[in-house]
Amino acid sequence: MITLRYSDAELLELIDLVNKELPDASGFYIVDSFGEMRPNDMNRMLNLVDHNLIPSMTLGFHSHNNLQLSYSNAMALLQFPTNRDLQLDSSIMGMGKGAGNLCTELLLEHLNEFYGKKYNIPPILDVIDKVVNLLRAENYWGYSVEYYLSSANHCTPSYAKHFYEKHMLPIDQVGELLSMIAEDKKISFDKDYAEELYRKYNDKKAIDDTQAVTDLKTAFQRKDILLIAPGKSLLTYADAIQKFINSNEVITIGLNNFAAFKVDYILTTRRASYDQAVKGTVSTIVTSNVSKGGRGSVIVLDYNKWINVDETTHDSSGIIALNLLEKCNVHKVFMAGFDGYTLDINENYYDKNLRQPDTGAGTIEKNQYFSNVIKQKKRKGMEIEFITPTRYEV
Repeated sequence: MITLRYSDAELLELIDLVNKELPDASGFYIVDSFGEMRPNDMNRMLNLVDHNLIPSMTLGFHSHNNLQLSYSNAMALLQFPTNRDLQLDSSIMGMGKGAGNLCTELLLEHLNEFYGKKYNIPPILDVIDKVVNLLRAENYWGYSVEYYLSSANHCTPSYAKHFYEKHMLPIDQVGELLSMIAEDKKISFDKDYAEELYRKYNDKKAIDDTQAVTDLKTAFQRKDILLIAPGKSLLTYADAIQKFINSNEVITIGLNNFAAFKVDYILTTRRASYDQAVKGTVSTIVTSNVSKGGRGSVIVLDYNKWINVDETTHDSSGIIALNLLEKCNVHKVFMAGFDGYTLDINENYYDKNLRQPDTGAGTIEKNQYFSNVIKQKKRKGMEIEFITPTRYEV
């Protein structure tokens, strides 16, 4: 696996071992595990292997399509001048983990067109139409920017997937994170290491927020708080929420959203939300991984102090808000727009621009974790009341 990681000397040593110890093996494979190989890499590997492997052994190639180069790399193998048998791995419509693999239908069409083969392609297209398209709709594979970034940074795609599915960083910062992975950690995914790296990346702007918290504690003293998350229920219950705001003496805090209602504060943990928030006049509470402030009415919290950490880092705006309110001795918290997550991304947010894809496991885990946090806060004496429907078990 990961043939590109072998030095020329290491690859020659492996080939020599195979020639001596496994001369009857079915074949010797070049494997592009991270989908990072380009045609010039293929040519280097092919020259090394073909010129040194025993002539009787088949040469194979297994590709991943992170850079959309499975097809061109396969062509490089087919065009390579050799007398040995060749073997190419492929799958219908490229079906495979992550970015997928070489497409069988494309390969066979090429072999028919340029190598005089007579593969029957319509049955494969029939399988695509009746079976594979449905599978792909339910379990997507294929090109995506996170898999491109994993190849560009020469690491297992599991890191890119892990960071991207947090939906807390813009994609360019996911790329920065991947570039920070140590060489000895790139080949095999280490969740503990990934979480440590993620926290280190976000904590690089650590600050002293003592005065900021003191000021918020004074502002929130003996006040009830209404947290407004961006759930889709904000659309259905807009009138009821506004009536609640008008009828109750509450401080309103919008979490990564401020378009739905006029609020007293905006608490943001995302760069895009922060950039938009500071254009207005509302006091903005921001975590230090996003900004150190310096513009308008900005209150900066030290990121590392307000997140929850177990085997995973929990740094959503809801978690940070509840931890902050607990520290400020707020006893009564109302919640609107805390709908919880569903697999239908169109049902998760009032603003379609906030939509993020999620896995079934991720959805269940996030709902359960936040439910547990709410129960924990209640046990500590915080009164929490939802004024819109929620999927959280409370």
